[in-house]
Amino acid sequence: MRRPPPASLILAAALAGAACARPHEPAVAATSAALPAARALAEEAADIPHLTVRVLEARRTGPDVVTVALLLVNTGEPGQPVDLGAAFASDPRDAGTLADMFLSDEAAQRKYFVLRDAAGRPRTSLETTALAPGEARAVWASFPAPPAGAARVTVCLPHVPPMGGVPVS
Repeated sequence: MRRPPPASLILAAALAGAACARPHEPAVAATSAALPAARALAEEAADIPHLTVRVLEARRTGPDVVTVALLLVNTGEPGQPVDLGAAFASDPRDAGTLADMFLSDEAAQRKYFVLRDAAGRPRTSLETTALAPGEARAVWASFPAPPAGAARVTVCLPHVPPMGGVPVS
């Protein structure tokens, strides 16, 4: 009798398939069940009721690009969804994105804003549905990379206190 593959193999195959489906975007786990176990590099409660933001990673994904992975968590009770529509983008054309997010290199006194594609769309995940109570959702955004010597950055989002000291790997 043949044994089923281990759960880690199934998750790896699912993530590999997701990465192949959209090669211009970083692979982010599609299931929220495995995400809360990830160690956060920084965490802050937003001024949006019931929303907590965790920085999971700030990684150089190319010679000139840093991609930041976040986890958005609704800490509310049943019946308290969090609307993400315009929370992190002031321009209505960018609704559902992290367009107004930026990185700050305190040592160099520089800000790095979200990259945009040739059509002017922000290079971030697109999240237009509300976050259900208890739900955790992985999101990402890409930025111009700070100089190689910049080991840490501050992650800044609207409605969230700055999350400093985030290591760039």
